[in-house]
Amino acid sequence: MQHSDLKKPFVSIIFPFYNREKYIPFALKSIQAQTYTHYELIAVDDGSEDNSYAVVQSFEKTFEGKLKIIRQSNKGPAHARNAAIEIARGDLIAFLDSDDVWHEDKLKRQIELYARVDDVAFIYSGYTMIDNSGKIIRECMPDKKFQGRIYTKLWTHHNDIWGGTLLVEKKKLLAAGCFDPELRGAENLDLRIRLAKTGNVFFNDMSLCFYRKHAQSLTDNKTMMRDYHAKLVEKHFIKTNSTGWLFRWVQAKLFYNDGMMQFAEKKMITALGLFLKSILWNPFYVRSYVQAFRCCLGKNVNEFLSRLKSGQIMPNNRGKN
Repeated sequence: MQHSDLKKPFVSIIFPFYNREKYIPFALKSIQAQTYTHYELIAVDDGSEDNSYAVVQSFEKTFEGKLKIIRQSNKGPAHARNAAIEIARGDLIAFLDSDDVWHEDKLKRQIELYARVDDVAFIYSGYTMIDNSGKIIRECMPDKKFQGRIYTKLWTHHNDIWGGTLLVEKKKLLAAGCFDPELRGAENLDLRIRLAKTGNVFFNDMSLCFYRKHAQSLTDNKTMMRDYHAKLVEKHFIKTNSTGWLFRWVQAKLFYNDGMMQFAEKKMITALGLFLKSILWNPFYVRSYVQAFRCCLGKNVNEFLSRLKSGQIMPNNRGKN
C-alpha cells in the first residue's frame, strides 16, 4: 500500500544538542525555512555546559508553538534521540544534529517520495559536506546500489549514507528498538542495519542536507570508529551465533581495514599479518591478497610506488635530443 492517502503526514524533527551554541542558530533557521511546515521540533539538551540551552530557548517564540525543549544529564546522542522519539507525535521522524543544516526543501522532497512508495524501511538523500566556516568540502550523492533491500550491502559495501538525511516512520523506529546507547559512534549504522531488515530503502537523488565536518565530529576518529564497528559485529553476529558467509565476509573486511590502518603507518609486518587473517576469514577477499603482496615489497618500494603514482617521480625521457 502506498502512502498517497496520507496527504500531509505530521513530522517530528529530533534535534539533540550538546555544547553547540555557535552552530545552533544555523541549524534552527534551516528548520524554520522548510517549505513543508506540518511538523513539530523536539530539542533535547544533553547536559550542555555552554549557552546552548539559552540559544535554543531564544527561538521558542519564532517557532510559534512547534518547539518543545527537554533537558537531561549528559548521556550521549542516542539517549537524547530516544527520549525525543518516545514523546514524538509525528507519523514520521526526521533527524538534525545541532551543527548541521537542512536544505529548505528537505522535508518537502522526502514527503513527496514517501507518498509514492510503499514498504518503506527508511528514506535518505544526498548531502554536502562543509567545514567549520561553511565552505564546501565535497558532495556525497546516493549510490544506486543502496536502494531496495540493502541489508546485506550495508555490511559488504562501503556507503556514505548519513543519519542526518533520514526520514523514518515512527512505528518502524519503535519496532526496531530505536538507538542503541551502547554503540556510541556506530549507533546510526546499527539502526540503519536493523531498519533495513524491515523493508525497502529509497533515496532522493539530490543533496538536501549540509553535514559539518570539524575536529569535534565523532566520525573523525578512525581508531574509535573501528572499535565501535567491532562492537557492531559482536552484537549482530557473535551474540546471535550467526556465523555464515556474511559473518566471514564482515570479519575479512574488518581485518582488511585494520591492515590498511597499519599499512598507512608503514608497519608492514603488522599489516601483513592482518591481511593474512582477512584471507583466512574469506579466501575470496581479493583486496587482501593485493595488499599482502604490497607488504612483501617492503617500505621503500611502496614509498617509491606512491611517489610515482602521485607524479612526484617522472620516468626518465631517454629519447633523442
